[in-house]
Amino acid sequence: MTDIILNPIGIVHSEVKDPRAMPFMGAPATIEVFSAYADGLRHLEKHSHLWVITWLSLAARDQLLVAPRGLRDETEAGRHGVFAVRLAPRPNPVGLSVAKIEAVEGNRVHVDRIDFIDETPVIDMKPYIRRFEAIAVARNEPIRHPVNREAALRALLLDAENFHGERCGGLALAARIVEHARSTLFDHRHPPGLEVVAPRQRGCLIDNLIALLGTSFGRGTLHLHDDDVVILRHGQQQYAYALRAPLTPGVETIVAAPETELFYFSQL
Repeated sequence: MTDIILNPIGIVHSEVKDPRAMPFMGAPATIEVFSAYADGLRHLEKHSHLWVITWLSLAARDQLLVAPRGLRDETEAGRHGVFAVRLAPRPNPVGLSVAKIEAVEGNRVHVDRIDFIDETPVIDMKPYIRRFEAIAVARNEPIRHPVNREAALRALLLDAENFHGERCGGLALAARIVEHARSTLFDHRHPPGLEVVAPRQRGCLIDNLIALLGTSFGRGTLHLHDDDVVILRHGQQQYAYALRAPLTPGVETIVAAPETELFYFSQL
């Protein structure tokens, strides 16, 4: 087979210099495209997000089985093949991250967050095409436990924002409810067959419950009622979140508030 030769088309500039210091959801960065390839940026402004493809030159290349931090099963049987995880070690250490384009200035592309450290070689960039690449019914079983509940909440807030388009109080409230349910009821998993009953007067909350729980009117897993209560139905079990938060709360207020100020939880 013919050898594959890759030439970097650019480099990452980031405040993060050490992979161990990289935040869980990545960090703001700038991608400098080398002048020889700068024409490839023409009309990039037609897209809001892009895939950044890199070469992880510091990654180990001789591992096929890895044990991510927080792995649920810490035995040998719980180790994962590198093709089943997104970790850096792999035979060909290609990195892949999707990012929001904040600005394009000459041959520099500023992005909201990527999880590549400073001076990571970039081997390609491609636009993220929502029509082809957003698969709402995709399923991902959790590989590991979240580092803590705060980290789990941050991930949910980002997931919801990517669906809803903006941060609002309803988004934050949905994230708090889902984080509570996953961490206290469902072992951080997404339970199959979950049904949701939501208050019809809270439109943004409904939107974000759809985003985070994959519920659907058409599949009969989402229902509305007039009570200011979110009900989760799983098999024979029903769990109620009687809402205490106002209809138009601020995002940071909801994120920082104790759960007792947001809802009263009970099992029906």
